Amino acid sequence: MIRVSIQKQRFLASFVLAILFFSIALAHSQTTHTEAYRLGLSLQESVQKGDASLFAKTFDRDAFLKRVMQPIKISDALQENLRTNLEARISSDDIAQAVRKNGRNFSFVGVRRFDNEYQLLFRVTGPNNGLLYFGYPIGKSGSGSITIVDVFCFAPPELTSERIRRGCLLAVAAADKFAVEEWTDKQRDYIESQRDWDDFVVQSEAGRQGAAEKSCAKLPDSLRKDPFILYHHMRVTLREDEPTFLATVSAWQKERPNDPTLQLLMADFYIQHGRPVETIAAYTKLNSELGGDPNLDLRIAKIHATLGHTNEARTNLWLAVNRDPPDPVAFAEHLSWNLQEHDFEQAAHVLTLQEKAFHTDLKPAIRSDERFRQFRESALGKKWLTAAPVVIDTNPSAIAGQPASETLKLQAILFGTATPSALINGKTLFVQDKIGTYQIVKIEPQSVTLRRANGDTRMLALGAGP
Repeated sequence: MIRVSIQKQRFLASFVLAILFFSIALAHSQTTHTEAYRLGLSLQESVQKGDASLFAKTFDRDAFLKRVMQPIKISDALQENLRTNLEARISSDDIAQAVRKNGRNFSFVGVRRFDNEYQLLFRVTGPNNGLLYFGYPIGKSGSGSITIVDVFCFAPPELTSERIRRGCLLAVAAADKFAVEEWTDKQRDYIESQRDWDDFVVQSEAGRQGAAEKSCAKLPDSLRKDPFILYHHMRVTLREDEPTFLATVSAWQKERPNDPTLQLLMADFYIQHGRPVETIAAYTKLNSELGGDPNLDLRIAKIHATLGHTNEARTNLWLAVNRDPPDPVAFAEHLSWNLQEHDFEQAAHVLTLQEKAFHTDLKPAIRSDERFRQFRESALGKKWLTAAPVVIDTNPSAIAGQPASETLKLQAILFGTATPSALINGKTLFVQDKIGTYQIVKIEPQSVTLRRANGDTRMLALGAGP
């Protein structure tokens, strides 16, 4: 119990240290990134300041409405009428204002590919430290600039265009009962089963698991497999026993085996039931499916710390500070750990990484802050404080031009689990995963072996250069 208390203190202290670093959070890393990546950072900055104008400017309402209407087969006259009604009800400003409400909690995670389209992935930390994720599918305007064409909410896991389309189906069916004859089986099922659908949602949101099960059983198979229904079906069992909960997990895994929302709900269930090992497993898989998130790295590190798994906690802290875009809280957490441990060598390393990541000089702040007194008095601290300023590469195009064989860097290895993983170029990878032209074939405590399709083998070692 004493060990657990000490570990918790380490992480609690980091939130005090985080204040020191939030002022530099908006200074962007000086590495080569895509236009979409830079847009993600700009949107984070503007929303955190309470400004919705950039999002409104970037959101392509015409493309969004096309995504809503295209799957609905209706006459030209009905289509024109439907579009006119949608245009009167939906504006880019409306969507942007909804996003703006996330405020300071709106954090850009990166550019990801979900369901065969690229999205800007954002994280929002909700009440009681809950996690929410939003994806914004991107397109291109006529001038070639990046636009946002939809909103994907992970809870429930569906696009906003899909939700609005359901309302359109009901409106069109009410206006022309013969229109449904040209629709898909699932669309017709929704019209015929609307009351059962609505009743199921009401019972689920009220937490009445038995009544929800009865309503769900009335739905046709096409609707029971819908992500919206799968989500509510699983969510209503969060407070039930494990066999009941796992039965809904099995149904979801059968239809959507790699759905991040499934792992989010599994983590919620095991947190509520005090099951840290299973929570770690759910967070780890979620982290992989999302392509890596420093917030998840930190959550996993904290759980390992409370279990006394020091090495695993350290590994996940290193994963967190090596993510891109860099996260100031991740650096604060890692620095707090090292200062509590009096590991001033690692503290100096973290500070140097942070200076590079945020293109800033931390030395004046460290010299004047009493919390760093012991670090300043140590030989390693003195060496760090008297070192030359960090040099930032101002020619990122040269880096971009290097061949892939020269740009693979092993940053961390998590080996103390049933499924070891490695952090390479900011991505969490497992055995059989691919990066560039290589596939991971072996992960060992200090190295990773990769192989190309032609048989060429390469080994990356911790601490080695790129």
